[in-house]
Amino acid sequence: MPDGISKMKNLAILNLYGTKLEQIPKDLTSLSSLKKLCIIIEDESSIPEDMNKLKLEELYVFYTKGMKTIPEVIFHIPTLKKLGISCENNLFWYNKDTCVLSQIPETIVQLKELEGLYVDYNNLKELPECLDKLPKLKELSVSANTELGKISKSFKNSSSLETFYINPFEINIPTDTLEAILPSQCKMVTEPYALQQFRLSFLNKFNTFQE
Repeated sequence: MPDGISKMKNLAILNLYGTKLEQIPKDLTSLSSLKKLCIIIEDESSIPEDMNKLKLEELYVFYTKGMKTIPEVIFHIPTLKKLGISCENNLFWYNKDTCVLSQIPETIVQLKELEGLYVDYNNLKELPECLDKLPKLKELSVSANTELGKISKSFKNSSSLETFYINPFEINIPTDTLEAILPSQCKMVTEPYALQQFRLSFLNKFNTFQE
């Protein structure tokens, strides 16, 4: 991370995509105005325990070695509206041997302001029932999780979910089963490679952040 960046108290957007960090510097948490952060790390141990000091609204994390679960400290950022976690090695292609994130902890329900969850290119085996308890969740992206074989029927109870991004050729759930468990107001985006383009788009939008 660039020297002196911790002194930039008015910094709202920090895009470190392309810079792999073994450890996120602790002084990053002093950026009191930071709203949007994109980082590449090795694994969950790279994230500082006091990261919840930040008032982030968007956080995108790409890992290079392994992240078996989402670090709990992320669920203690109450202002978070969008969260993306993915294996960096699989941004353009899928290799299940390097995708290790296998579960979404139920403590994610603490993110009451979460509107978008992007967890494609991982090794998720199921989506937990708790996701329908996120009151503002509008977008859910789970493509390129080839072991995904279970989605809770409680998803149908979600009153907020509007768009479900998934590639049916990359999971173990029939398309008609997916359609049956999604809420009526939710649109399922199933075109092959749609997610690759979608994931790239939120990186491209980093310089167009609006309050």
